Amino acid sequence: MSGAFLPYIQSLTAAWNTEEYSHGYFIPVLSALIGWNLLVVAQFSAFEFLAHYGFVVCLIGLFLSFFGIPYTKTITFPLIYLLFCIPLPRLIQVTLSAKLQLISSTIGVYILQTLGISVFQEDNIIDLGLQKLQVVEACNGLRYLFPFMSLSFLIAFIFEDKMWKRVIIFLSSIPITIFMNSARIA
Repeated sequence: MSGAFLPYIQSLTAAWNTEEYSHGYFIPVLSALIGWNLLVVAQFSAFEFLAHYGFVVCLIGLFLSFFGIPYTKTITFPLIYLLFCIPLPRLIQVTLSAKLQLISSTIGVYILQTLGISVFQEDNIIDLGLQKLQVVEACNGLRYLFPFMSLSFLIAFIFEDKMWKRVIIFLSSIPITIFMNSARIA
């Protein structure tokens, strides 16, 4: 793979040997230092997500450094798509998990009531009269939401139409996932 870039790197270093682009040798080093600093901050602060996002930022910086803005623009989507493989910060994930549990429980109870089943809800506990069911963290729907959002982002990118339609395709993954998880709970 790296051999495929060898002719381009050679022409790039040739450009760096001119007076106009002689600073080009410093940019990859500075970009790597910035990425390394983000990594150090992440290690000392115990916020791993900083290192994860820092890696993507470092990749973008390296592409900008080695190939310039026009080439980096052509690969913007794959670089942004990398963000979908990075876990959310734990605090955000825990908060989102709790909210999705409650939303899914409430919609699940509403579905059951619509079907004529007598059911009551108290927080994440579904009371069926003879039996009480607790909607636990594993039923929050995040294991469906994250992959579905990444897939819908990819589909929205491939879909060649107006931007607002692409945004709707991507954002629709959220209510679809919540409804499907609620139906599963019901």
